[in-house]
Amino acid sequence: MSALATILRRRPARLALVSVLGLGVLFGGAAAANAAMGQVRTQESPLTVRSGPGTGYAAVGTVAKGASLTISCRTKGTRVSGPYGATDVWNKVGDGRYVSDAFTTSTEKAPQCSSTQLRTVQLVAFKGARACSSDERGYANGRVPASARCALYGDKGESLRPRAAAAFNALSMAYERENGRALCVTDSYRSLEEQVAVKAKRGKWAAKPGTSEHGLGKAVDLCGGVGTFGSDAYRWMKANGPKFGWVHPDWAEPGGKLPEPWHWEYRG
Repeated sequence: MSALATILRRRPARLALVSVLGLGVLFGGAAAANAAMGQVRTQESPLTVRSGPGTGYAAVGTVAKGASLTISCRTKGTRVSGPYGATDVWNKVGDGRYVSDAFTTSTEKAPQCSSTQLRTVQLVAFKGARACSSDERGYANGRVPASARCALYGDKGESLRPRAAAAFNALSMAYERENGRALCVTDSYRSLEEQVAVKAKRGKWAAKPGTSEHGLGKAVDLCGGVGTFGSDAYRWMKANGPKFGWVHPDWAEPGGKLPEPWHWEYRG
Protein backbone atom coordinates (compact mmCIF):
# COMPACT_ATOMS: atom_id res chain seq x y z
CA MET A 1 0.00 0.00 0.00
CA SER A 2 1.37 3.45 -0.91
CA ALA A 3 2.13 6.09 1.71
CA LEU A 4 -0.73 8.24 0.46
CA ALA A 5 -3.19 5.33 0.60
CA THR A 6 -2.12 4.61 4.18
CA ILE A 7 -2.76 8.23 5.20
CA LEU A 8 -6.15 8.25 3.51
CA ARG A 9 -7.12 5.01 5.22
CA ARG A 10 -6.18 6.36 8.66
CA ARG A 11 -7.72 9.83 8.34
CA PRO A 12 -10.40 9.67 5.64
CA ALA A 13 -12.50 12.49 7.07
CA ARG A 14 -9.64 14.97 7.12
CA LEU A 15 -7.95 13.96 3.87
CA ALA A 16 -10.80 12.95 1.63
CA LEU A 17 -9.73 15.65 -0.85
CA VAL A 18 -5.98 15.96 -1.32
CA SER A 19 -4.79 18.65 -3.68
CA VAL A 20 -1.46 18.80 -5.47
CA LEU A 21 -0.46 21.55 -3.09
CA GLY A 22 -1.45 19.37 -0.14
CA LEU A 23 0.71 16.53 -1.44
CA GLY A 24 3.63 18.91 -1.67
CA VAL A 25 3.18 19.81 2.00
CA LEU A 26 2.70 16.19 3.13
CA PHE A 27 5.72 14.83 1.33
CA GLY A 28 8.15 17.69 1.74
CA GLY A 29 7.52 19.39 -1.60
CA ALA A 30 8.53 22.97 -2.19
CA ALA A 31 4.97 24.24 -2.43
CA ALA A 32 3.85 25.69 0.89
CA ALA A 33 0.68 27.72 1.27
CA ASN A 34 0.27 30.62 3.62
CA ALA A 35 -3.35 29.61 4.11
CA ALA A 36 -5.42 26.45 3.88
CA MET A 37 -8.87 25.84 2.44
CA GLY A 38 -11.41 24.26 4.77
CA GLN A 39 -15.07 23.38 4.97
CA VAL A 40 -17.65 23.55 7.77
CA ARG A 41 -18.85 20.13 8.96
CA THR A 42 -21.63 20.62 11.50
CA GLN A 43 -24.63 18.33 11.96
CA GLU A 44 -27.40 20.78 11.16
CA SER A 45 -26.97 24.24 12.66
CA PRO A 46 -24.47 26.81 11.39
CA LEU A 47 -21.05 27.10 13.01
CA THR A 48 -20.55 30.02 15.40
CA VAL A 49 -17.69 32.38 14.57
CA ARG A 50 -16.04 34.00 17.59
CA SER A 51 -13.84 37.04 18.10
CA GLY A 52 -11.07 34.93 19.59
CA PRO A 53 -9.94 31.30 19.93
CA GLY A 54 -12.37 30.17 22.61
CA THR A 55 -16.01 29.69 23.52
CA GLY A 56 -15.82 32.58 25.98
CA TYR A 57 -15.12 35.11 23.23
CA ALA A 58 -18.02 37.06 21.77
CA ALA A 59 -19.96 35.51 18.89
CA VAL A 60 -19.43 37.67 15.80
CA GLY A 61 -21.32 35.65 13.20
CA THR A 62 -22.06 32.19 11.83
CA VAL A 63 -20.96 30.05 8.89
CA ALA A 64 -23.40 27.70 7.18
CA LYS A 65 -22.94 23.93 7.14
CA GLY A 66 -20.82 22.96 4.12
CA ALA A 67 -19.50 26.49 3.57
CA SER A 68 -15.90 26.94 2.41
CA LEU A 69 -13.37 28.68 4.63
CA THR A 70 -9.96 30.23 4.08
CA ILE A 71 -7.90 29.39 7.17
CA SER A 72 -5.02 31.84 7.51
CA CYS A 73 -3.50 30.19 10.60
CA ARG A 74 -4.18 27.93 13.61
CA THR A 75 -3.81 28.55 17.35
CA LYS A 76 -4.70 26.97 20.70
CA GLY A 77 -7.83 27.91 22.62
CA THR A 78 -10.78 26.39 24.48
CA ARG A 79 -11.11 22.63 24.05
CA VAL A 80 -14.23 21.77 22.05
CA SER A 81 -15.86 18.47 21.07
CA GLY A 82 -17.28 18.03 17.58
CA PRO A 83 -17.69 15.54 14.70
CA TYR A 84 -13.92 14.97 14.60
CA GLY A 85 -13.41 14.50 18.33
CA ALA A 86 -12.17 16.95 20.96
CA THR A 87 -9.52 19.54 20.13
CA ASP A 88 -8.14 22.83 21.43
CA VAL A 89 -7.17 23.99 17.93
CA TRP A 90 -8.94 27.06 16.54
CA ASN A 91 -8.75 28.29 12.96
CA LYS A 92 -8.44 31.98 12.16
CA VAL A 93 -10.73 32.73 9.21
CA GLY A 94 -10.52 36.53 9.24
CA ASP A 95 -9.55 39.49 11.42
CA GLY A 96 -11.16 38.84 14.80
CA ARG A 97 -12.89 35.70 13.42
CA TYR A 98 -12.17 32.18 14.70
CA VAL A 99 -13.87 28.78 14.43
CA SER A 100 -13.13 25.53 16.25
CA ASP A 101 -11.22 22.91 14.26
CA ALA A 102 -13.58 20.31 15.75
CA PHE A 103 -16.15 21.38 13.15
CA THR A 104 -13.98 21.85 10.07
CA THR A 105 -12.13 19.75 7.53
CA SER A 106 -9.20 21.00 5.50
CA THR A 107 -7.12 19.82 2.57
CA GLU A 108 -3.96 21.39 3.95
CA LYS A 109 -2.69 22.25 7.40
CA ALA A 110 -2.56 25.97 8.00
CA PRO A 111 0.53 27.42 9.74
CA GLN A 112 0.57 28.40 13.39
CA CYS A 113 -0.62 31.95 14.06
CA SER A 114 2.15 34.43 14.73
CA SER A 115 2.00 36.96 17.58
CA THR A 116 1.17 39.63 15.01
CA GLN A 117 -1.75 37.62 13.65
CA LEU A 118 -3.11 37.08 17.17
CA ARG A 119 -2.71 40.69 18.26
CA THR A 120 -6.19 41.72 17.12
CA VAL A 121 -7.71 39.19 19.55
CA GLN A 122 -6.71 41.36 22.49
CA LEU A 123 -8.58 44.35 21.06
CA VAL A 124 -11.92 42.59 20.69
CA ALA A 125 -14.56 42.48 23.43
CA PHE A 126 -14.58 39.18 25.33
CA LYS A 127 -18.24 38.96 26.39
CA GLY A 128 -18.17 42.47 27.80
CA ALA A 129 -14.51 42.52 28.90
CA ARG A 130 -11.77 44.15 26.84
CA ALA A 131 -8.01 43.74 27.18
CA CYS A 132 -6.14 46.92 28.12
CA SER A 133 -3.09 46.04 26.01
CA SER A 134 -2.08 44.00 22.96
CA ASP A 135 1.37 43.17 24.38
CA GLU A 136 1.50 39.36 24.62
CA ARG A 137 5.26 39.05 24.12
CA GLY A 138 7.07 36.23 25.90
CA TYR A 139 8.64 37.87 28.95
CA ALA A 140 10.67 35.90 31.48
CA ASN A 141 8.78 34.41 34.41
CA GLY A 142 8.29 37.09 37.05
CA ARG A 143 9.56 39.82 34.73
CA VAL A 144 6.34 40.87 32.96
CA PRO A 145 6.17 44.70 32.91
CA ALA A 146 3.06 46.55 34.03
CA SER A 147 2.47 47.66 30.42
CA ALA A 148 1.94 43.99 29.46
CA ARG A 149 -0.59 43.30 32.24
CA CYS A 150 -4.21 44.32 32.80
CA ALA A 151 -6.12 44.93 36.02
CA LEU A 152 -8.77 42.46 37.18
CA TYR A 153 -12.45 43.27 37.45
CA GLY A 154 -13.41 44.04 41.02
CA ASP A 155 -9.81 44.28 42.24
CA LYS A 156 -7.63 46.78 40.39
CA GLY A 157 -4.68 45.84 42.58
CA GLU A 158 -4.43 42.44 40.87
CA SER A 159 -3.32 41.88 37.28
CA LEU A 160 -2.72 39.26 34.57
CA ARG A 161 -1.50 39.14 30.97
CA PRO A 162 -3.99 40.95 28.66
CA ARG A 163 -5.65 37.90 27.16
CA ALA A 164 -5.89 36.08 30.49
CA ALA A 165 -7.21 39.21 32.19
CA ALA A 166 -9.92 39.76 29.55
CA ALA A 167 -11.04 36.16 29.91
CA PHE A 168 -11.00 36.30 33.71
CA ASN A 169 -12.87 39.62 33.78
CA ALA A 170 -15.58 38.20 31.54
CA LEU A 171 -15.79 35.16 33.83
CA SER A 172 -15.98 37.38 36.91
CA MET A 173 -18.75 39.46 35.35
CA ALA A 174 -20.69 36.29 34.60
CA TYR A 175 -20.22 35.18 38.22
CA GLU A 176 -21.42 38.57 39.44
CA ARG A 177 -24.57 38.41 37.33
CA GLU A 178 -25.52 35.11 38.96
CA ASN A 179 -24.21 35.67 42.49
CA GLY A 180 -24.35 39.41 43.08
CA ARG A 181 -20.60 39.92 43.48
CA ALA A 182 -17.42 39.59 41.45
CA LEU A 183 -14.97 36.74 41.97
CA CYS A 184 -12.74 37.27 44.99
CA VAL A 185 -9.00 37.25 44.18
CA THR A 186 -6.20 36.91 46.72
CA ASP A 187 -3.30 36.55 44.28
CA SER A 188 -2.60 36.87 40.56
CA TYR A 189 0.65 37.94 38.85
CA ARG A 190 3.75 37.53 41.01
CA SER A 191 7.09 39.13 40.29
CA LEU A 192 10.19 37.00 40.79
CA GLU A 193 10.86 38.75 44.10
CA GLU A 194 7.31 38.01 45.26
CA GLN A 195 7.73 34.36 44.26
CA VAL A 196 10.86 34.11 46.40
CA ALA A 197 8.98 35.59 49.37
CA VAL A 198 5.96 33.30 48.88
CA LYS A 199 8.20 30.22 48.59
CA ALA A 200 9.94 31.10 51.85
CA LYS A 201 6.58 31.49 53.57
CA ARG A 202 4.60 28.58 52.10
CA GLY A 203 7.24 25.97 51.37
CA LYS A 204 5.91 23.05 49.31
CA TRP A 205 2.66 24.92 48.70
CA ALA A 206 4.44 27.35 46.37
CA ALA A 207 6.27 26.67 43.10
CA LYS A 208 10.01 27.11 42.73
CA PRO A 209 10.67 30.80 41.97
CA GLY A 210 10.86 31.35 38.25
CA THR A 211 8.55 28.42 37.39
CA SER A 212 5.19 29.61 38.75
CA GLU A 213 2.20 30.17 36.48
CA HIS A 214 1.63 33.26 38.61
CA GLY A 215 4.96 34.55 37.28
CA LEU A 216 3.63 34.26 33.74
CA GLY A 217 0.51 36.22 34.65
CA LYS A 218 -1.76 33.29 33.86
CA ALA A 219 -2.90 32.07 37.30
CA VAL A 220 -5.09 33.30 40.14
CA ASP A 221 -5.80 32.24 43.69
CA LEU A 222 -9.45 32.76 44.56
CA CYS A 223 -11.38 33.28 47.78
CA GLY A 224 -15.03 33.94 48.63
CA GLY A 225 -16.02 30.28 48.74
CA VAL A 226 -14.12 29.07 45.67
CA GLY A 227 -11.28 28.11 47.99
CA THR A 228 -13.31 25.23 49.44
CA PHE A 229 -13.80 21.96 47.58
CA GLY A 230 -17.48 21.16 47.04
CA SER A 231 -18.79 24.65 47.84
CA ASP A 232 -21.37 26.27 45.56
CA ALA A 233 -18.77 28.79 44.38
CA TYR A 234 -16.24 26.05 43.63
CA ARG A 235 -18.80 24.01 41.68
CA TRP A 236 -19.75 27.13 39.72
CA MET A 237 -16.11 27.66 38.75
CA LYS A 238 -15.69 24.01 37.72
CA ALA A 239 -18.75 24.27 35.48
CA ASN A 240 -18.11 27.72 34.01
CA GLY A 241 -14.38 28.43 34.21
CA PRO A 242 -13.46 26.30 31.17
CA LYS A 243 -15.96 28.22 29.02
CA PHE A 244 -13.64 31.20 29.46
CA GLY A 245 -10.38 29.27 29.27
CA TRP A 246 -9.88 28.99 33.05
CA VAL A 247 -9.28 25.51 34.48
CA HIS A 248 -8.44 23.82 37.75
CA PRO A 249 -5.20 21.85 37.11
CA ASP A 250 -5.09 18.12 37.88
CA TRP A 251 -2.35 18.52 40.48
CA ALA A 252 -4.64 20.86 42.47
CA GLU A 253 -7.66 18.52 42.43
CA PRO A 254 -8.75 16.76 45.68
CA GLY A 255 -6.69 13.69 44.76
CA GLY A 256 -3.83 15.66 43.24
CA LYS A 257 -0.27 16.16 44.45
CA LEU A 258 -1.08 19.50 46.11
CA PRO A 259 -4.85 19.94 46.57
CA GLU A 260 -5.58 23.65 46.15
CA PRO A 261 -9.22 24.49 45.38
CA TRP A 262 -8.32 28.18 45.18
CA HIS A 263 -5.73 27.88 42.35
CA TRP A 264 -6.92 28.34 38.74
CA GLU A 265 -4.94 28.69 35.52
CA TYR A 266 -5.66 30.23 32.13
CA ARG A 267 -5.31 27.78 29.22
CA GLY A 268 -7.17 29.76 26.58
